[in-house]
Amino acid sequence: MNMASKARNFCDPNFQALISDVQIKQTISKGQGMMPAFGDEYNDEQLSALVRHIRTLKSGSAHAP
Repeated sequence: MNMASKARNFCDPNFQALISDVQIKQTISKGQGMMPAFGDEYNDEQLSALVRHIRTLKSGSAHAP
C-alpha cells in the first residue's frame, strides 16, 4: 500500500494542528484522494458535529488506536 492510499490518523497531534475545521468539513463533504464525498449524506449541522468529534480524537484518548 502506498502512502497516498493510507487513511489519515485523526489522533495525530500534527494533523490536528495543521488542518482547519473548514478543511476537515470540506474534505468530508467533497472527498479527497481515495476518500469519497459525503456532502449528499450529511447536512451542515451533521458535518459540523463530525468535525467536533474529530477534534476530540487525541493520542492517548479512549478513541485512539
